[in-house]
Amino acid sequence: MQRASLCCAAIFSSIVFVVLSRDAISEESSARPIASERFHFRHGEKIPLPVSIFGDKYRLMLDTGCTGCVLDTQFRDRLGAVVKVEVAGTPLGLKNLEMFAAPDMLVGEKNRVLVRLDGVVACDPISLTDDDSDTWHGVLGMQFLKSRVLRIHFDDSYAEFLSSASFDRDDGEKLHYKRGVPYVLARISKDGYQSFLIDTGSDSNVAISSEEFTRLLRKGRIVSTRPQIASTAATEVFVRTGILDSLEVGSFSFKNVAVEEADNNLMGLQFLGKFNLEMDFPNQTVFFRPGRRIDQPDRRDRAGFRVYRVKGKTFVGHVHADSAASAVGIKQGDEMQSVDAVAAVDISLAEIHEKLSEPGAKRTLILRRDGVSRKVVLPLENTPDPFR
Repeated sequence: MQRASLCCAAIFSSIVFVVLSRDAISEESSARPIASERFHFRHGEKIPLPVSIFGDKYRLMLDTGCTGCVLDTQFRDRLGAVVKVEVAGTPLGLKNLEMFAAPDMLVGEKNRVLVRLDGVVACDPISLTDDDSDTWHGVLGMQFLKSRVLRIHFDDSYAEFLSSASFDRDDGEKLHYKRGVPYVLARISKDGYQSFLIDTGSDSNVAISSEEFTRLLRKGRIVSTRPQIASTAATEVFVRTGILDSLEVGSFSFKNVAVEEADNNLMGLQFLGKFNLEMDFPNQTVFFRPGRRIDQPDRRDRAGFRVYRVKGKTFVGHVHADSAASAVGIKQGDEMQSVDAVAAVDISLAEIHEKLSEPGAKRTLILRRDGVSRKVVLPLENTPDPFR
């Protein structure tokens, strides 16, 4: 997905950007780990942190791809007068962003840590995420994370902060920072190594910069697949996709990697979920440990559509004309009520997309259109992997 340059987090229909200076976190908060507390998330979904602001509890997303922090505009009236105006990149181009004094935040529920920020910026970009944005009140990014050691155990679906890394630094891969966010080197298609953003705010698998995507297409190292047309309540985003012949990170090598075009190279939650991670941000090291999904094939669109959520309801996005979904009469805007007898509201969007990516499988959907529900049996496509 195309991502904002100031903050690579999920973008709400109306948000406030919290921008931190290099020394914005107080000594008290950076010295204390958030110990003995695990923050649980559903498989394939972004990671929530409980945060108290103005005495009330809110749900903020943990996002390593975001330089600062984000708050929803419900806080704007409580932020006081504008401190200054800055120009920054957003999904709608360069915008003048108003800065306010930031509130204190308490992160966690058991061992709450006080975090003091420097400033808050208000803006109003269009949503570019298929998440139900009503479930999020903001984002905590790298200015909060940079002094911490973060473990994400994707097998058991929890995140936690550690007082120190549990592995020797020589066992990890070196992190480097660009514009305040962490990158790791990976080898594309047995060529040279390139930098990839480690982005827990993206639900992508692997994204490749537009220039590199085009080069690999011309060399036959990416085979094109149907463009991803990601629908939301506000817009549609058209993205080139394909299958990359190979990708290596650390000691791990992968074939037939599902990739999409983006502003820059990144590894999103789909790819990171193959591992259990530790990121030692102060010592600029990431530890990749193989998880249960390490050999699981990458998720590919075998139905011809993606889904998105609005106020707890799940909807069908753009339907490709040459797809399995189109052949059985599925249309954009249909409400998905269940998948294989499981209520759509009870499973994550990632789990729905996984169910729609199993080659040759048949899925039984209950779809609602114009107030009428009907059962649809959807046979999924069975296109083989292009690289052997």
